[in-house]
Amino acid sequence: MVREEDPDLPVLLVCTAGEEEMALELCKAGAQDYIVTGDIARLVCVVDRELRQVAFRRQCRKTEEELRCSEERYRKLVEDISDWVWEVDEQARYTYTSPRVRILLGYHIASITDYHSKCPAPARYVR
Repeated sequence: MVREEDPDLPVLLVCTAGEEEMALELCKAGAQDYIVTGDIARLVCVVDRELRQVAFRRQCRKTEEELRCSEERYRKLVEDISDWVWEVDEQARYTYTSPRVRILLGYHIASITDYHSKCPAPARYVR
């Protein structure tokens, strides 16, 4: 229920000595860690670690979202440009060709990428 509200919110358990088995079961169910009462040094370390992990996960999500936006801008640019844009792999096979190839050369995108995936370039063109 807590994760529905904020998936990054760490769930830490505080238990008394002798309740470790129950705490381990709750950790298997999704809690991050548990601390036995009286172990203040471990409490500080666990809270610090969990806060760093939360910050890391949030930064990763932010970076992934920025990457998605950047890829979308690049895709839109490539698809709207009046030139033919293509990408080839290490074997000089087309891995991407922009939709403009249909207008400029009269080929369907699939015919270019499919042909070159079945017929690799001669070795002299591949480094």
